[in-house]
Amino acid sequence: PDMMIEGVVADFKPSQVLVFPIAFEETTLGTLVIASDKLFGKDAMWLLRIFQQGMGLALNNALTHDRLQQIASRDPLTSLYNRRFGMDRLKIEFEQAARHHGPVGVIMFDIDFFKKINDTYGHLAGDQVLVEVAAVTRKVLRDTDVFIRYGGEEFLIVMPGAGCEVAATVAERLRAAIEGYSFSDGEHVIPVTVSCGVAEHSVVMKSSEDLLRRADDALYAAKAGGRNRVVTLAQGGKAQSPATDEVVPQGDLVPA
Repeated sequence: PDMMIEGVVADFKPSQVLVFPIAFEETTLGTLVIASDKLFGKDAMWLLRIFQQGMGLALNNALTHDRLQQIASRDPLTSLYNRRFGMDRLKIEFEQAARHHGPVGVIMFDIDFFKKINDTYGHLAGDQVLVEVAAVTRKVLRDTDVFIRYGGEEFLIVMPGAGCEVAATVAERLRAAIEGYSFSDGEHVIPVTVSCGVAEHSVVMKSSEDLLRRADDALYAAKAGGRNRVVTLAQGGKAQSPATDEVVPQGDLVPA
């Protein structure tokens, strides 16, 4: 049948088209298509076979490397990005925001009284709560947000291009979604809420650690203010709950 090849350099009608499977150890990884305006000779066919074998090995190595990178960047329980990967992304987003004078917001949140959940229902139930909190939270995030399991029952969300107002709105949405979700262990309903701290990059911050510290301060203010709430630290240092604009007493650091 008639066929036209549309190439970058030229368009032409091929005399011969070869389709080779790219495989490694009997597993097909892709397909190689080669077209020519002339018939391939014996030497060309021999070289193509050698190339086919080499490409199978190279493609398998590339896919294996990519899978290993994915495994290394993920938390095994929740499949969220792990802390190491998350800190690298936060640094990148912070530097881009500083360079282009754009916003980047962060939400730090953790599960209220998580130790009590483990003590009451067991660690397997606690693990399931972590998995479900991650799943519920994913549904309210944007595609561009970076969701990280920061450690234990604590999570971090990096929001490129989002200022405090947007980040606080998303934080309130996820807080309400988790409060309204039905967590259970068999016949037992597990009450689960989260406290959220919100911060935004500012020109006075010198590093991503400054931004993270500010979000952490807001989180502790949320816990000190009664938990199950969202708190944003204003530039002046006062902590505010965006839902009510009330000033939240920061007090001493409060244990989880």
